[in-house]
Amino acid sequence: MDPKLLAEMARDDRNFLDNVLKAVPEGKDDYTPFPGGLTLAQQIAHIGKTTEWFREGLFGSGFNMDFEALFKEMLQPVTLAEARKILEETWDPYIAAIESATPEYLAEILPADTALFGGLPRWRGLMGNTDHVAHHRGAISVYLRGMGITPPVPYMV
Repeated sequence: MDPKLLAEMARDDRNFLDNVLKAVPEGKDDYTPFPGGLTLAQQIAHIGKTTEWFREGLFGSGFNMDFEALFKEMLQPVTLAEARKILEETWDPYIAAIESATPEYLAEILPADTALFGGLPRWRGLMGNTDHVAHHRGAISVYLRGMGITPPVPYMV
């Protein structure tokens, strides 16, 4: 699989997310459409932290499978400004890791005993992040509707 193409797809994921995030009003850090749900800021921070988790899992030391600790981290209070910073700090290294990979590395089959993407080529793991970003982009769109804001169509590059 072509690393440049996969990096371009990751850039598209980020652009689509940014198109929706442009509609997020300041001062709504703690907005959640239901009690106990992730706040708007936590949703955004979670996207960035999970993008880093995918980078580390696919191009670093492997996937951190301590979901209990990851869940606790996800629930930590965060402001919109902090969440946006997390997104900024994690996305460029993710794309750089994709771009610096060789097609051979991306084609490597992940070990079958790997909890995630085992038996699949490494590049397929990148599709997991694409799916994750789309899921939370949709959740943010639902949050926007709950605030009376019509979310923009994300698919403009």
